[in-house]
Amino acid sequence: MRLEADVQEMENTIQKMVTEKGFSGSILVKKGGERLIFDGYGDENIGVNTRFCIASMTKHFTGVAIMLLVQEGRLALDDEINTALPIRFRGERWKGITIRHLMTHSSGLHNEPYSHDDMNHQEFFSLDEILAPYLNSKFSFNPGTMFRYSNGNYDLLGAIIEECSKKSYEAFMHERIFQRPGIEMRATGMAASYAEAPPATGYYVGAEGEKKRIDQQILQIYLSKAYAGGSIISTLADMERWDEALYDDSFLTPASRKEMADAKPRVLFDPENRSYSRDAQGRFVPKEGEEYDLALYGLGIGIEENGAVEFHGGAVPGFTSFIIRNTDARDCVIALGNRDMECACTEDVARRLWAMLCH
Repeated sequence: MRLEADVQEMENTIQKMVTEKGFSGSILVKKGGERLIFDGYGDENIGVNTRFCIASMTKHFTGVAIMLLVQEGRLALDDEINTALPIRFRGERWKGITIRHLMTHSSGLHNEPYSHDDMNHQEFFSLDEILAPYLNSKFSFNPGTMFRYSNGNYDLLGAIIEECSKKSYEAFMHERIFQRPGIEMRATGMAASYAEAPPATGYYVGAEGEKKRIDQQILQIYLSKAYAGGSIISTLADMERWDEALYDDSFLTPASRKEMADAKPRVLFDPENRSYSRDAQGRFVPKEGEEYDLALYGLGIGIEENGAVEFHGGAVPGFTSFIIRNTDARDCVIALGNRDMECACTEDVARRLWAMLCH
């Protein structure tokens, strides 16, 4: 393998994405734990220490936070969430739903997408406001039987972390993950850390299709709703520290890492494009003899290639992100972008680099 030629080909690919697709962001490529690419591209002020909203990549952090509590014996993955949620959120509606169901997006809970309308909110969202859309939800299918991605699953996990630790989600993440000795992701945080250093300027498409610059104050409020499913801000340098920390046995045990990557194939619930039968309770079930797409999602992370490859993306107005890792080979690609006009662009460039890395 001609390493220098391969790196140059990767650099050419990134520059092509900058020129043709408008990519702007920072990129890390590692092979066998060694850096091949570690730089910023596009906007002149983008670098490895530029802060980005990582959006739904936050879910991986939330999944790890739950596993830390599991390792300490304070939670169990198969606990029903009615025993773990704050008392004011408990109720008959959650019967049969476990922490594992939330972590694997197999609870049957509907998704409440983040909306540009949320940017009109005048103050930070409270936990009660964040969870309100889910409190009277009807579940689409029986827990554990299918896969449906839902931000609500991870918002509920955030509430469980708060109840179990008796700390705010943000305080727990700072104490147990961001500022943990040996990790020290000093530029990583959430809404309260804006005063220290706001993220890069993000750009999104307005209602009339025009390019718009995200307002930093509005973004803080918007991200408060994203909560445990999408509120973290980080840098490429800190995300490299995150990748390295996930191999540290004193942080996550090998058993915990295996548990997180042990994904069960589930039918992808896609009611807009596929038809289903209903059971006696009126919940959807796969039709007998029908072929459905399957999803592999571990505990906070998407899974490919039978657990060897982990990935997750994210998008909020103005920012997109993507990480993909081969945990056996210690290969990793991370791309953080400050555009959402081409929502697939950040994942696209990461996937292209990954294909070249694995060639």
